[in-house]
Amino acid sequence: METPRRYAGATAEARKAERYERLIDAAFDVFGREGVRKATMRLICAQARLTERYFYEHFNNLEEVFQAVHRRTSSQAGAAVMAALTGAPKDAIGQTRAGLRAFFEFIQADSRRAQILLLDAAASGLTAPNEMNRQLSLLSTIVQSRIQARYPKITQYPEYELIITGIAGMIIHTSTLWVSREFDWPVEKMVDHNIYAWHGLHQWLAALNQAEAPQGAPTQSA
Repeated sequence: METPRRYAGATAEARKAERYERLIDAAFDVFGREGVRKATMRLICAQARLTERYFYEHFNNLEEVFQAVHRRTSSQAGAAVMAALTGAPKDAIGQTRAGLRAFFEFIQADSRRAQILLLDAAASGLTAPNEMNRQLSLLSTIVQSRIQARYPKITQYPEYELIITGIAGMIIHTSTLWVSREFDWPVEKMVDHNIYAWHGLHQWLAALNQAEAPQGAPTQSA
């Protein structure tokens, strides 16, 4: 088997991977500062200090690189939320407050994240219903499994697609307003103005769980 050629101590594949990371980092900065409508391939290449040839080594167009940046930033946001849930109170509302707080703190900490996840996502069609359904499929699965564990007596489960899309839409729109106002509301106010929807959701599920539980059987609190 032929040994891969090395350049300056790195294989061709390692150098290719390093170029990809430079392009993604540069694209994050360009999209985050300029917005998707003003971003160009030349700006990204200049930021990465790579020629256009290397851009096309990984991407066919700007849309592809934006989607890659959006996926990475979304994953980072998700990781921040999951980390917050680990040390949060175990009740449903305590968990939800921790997750919301982590998301709002994540976008407030770097305005480029807000530009990419909220403003540019809408401009790029990533918040259209079909695309939202694809992005939220994993979240829907997680929420559904947790609801089923918390409210095990419910046999006729709600439509999770409607629940998740509705709640996600609320978070997206309130966050977009918050960004447009340059984060002038405290994070806790943002949490308070999103948590009430979850209160209603858990009260509804608790009522369904109570209604379907055998008489005298214990039920879990929301």
